[in-house]
Amino acid sequence: MDKENIDLHKIITETKNRLELITEQKNGSIKLLLGLDNSVIEGDYSQISNSIYNLVENALKYSGKNPQITISTYSEKNKKYISVRDKGEGIPLELSHKIFNRFFRIQEKNQYKGKGFGIGLSYVKTVIKMHKGKVFINPGYSEGCEMIIEL
Repeated sequence: MDKENIDLHKIITETKNRLELITEQKNGSIKLLLGLDNSVIEGDYSQISNSIYNLVENALKYSGKNPQITISTYSEKNKKYISVRDKGEGIPLELSHKIFNRFFRIQEKNQYKGKGFGIGLSYVKTVIKMHKGKVFINPGYSEGCEMIIEL
């Protein structure tokens, strides 16, 4: 890891801009609610950027038509949080503990739902763990899926 001071709000804004074309093609939107007073952390810019991009791209990919994504930041008890919410189908509770396993993909009617190799969320988990953080699904969010990064 190449650690340096990085601005989470800058990374989130850049991620939104990088995904603008896909968002427009799907007639969707990405809303930012950036509430951190201090959004700077020590970390690897490229790895954190790729992790946030992966979560937002997944939200766009699995939200169906007209995806509505909200990315928010906040702090609690000296921790910084990044939340990526969508209004898609969500992830069945019984599978939520498996989605961060390498090569795991959700199946629907004996076919894999979506495209990919099942390594994106495993990558995110590894990167966030290297930064002494956690990534998890909010089981209490019922309007789709909410992924949360804690740093």
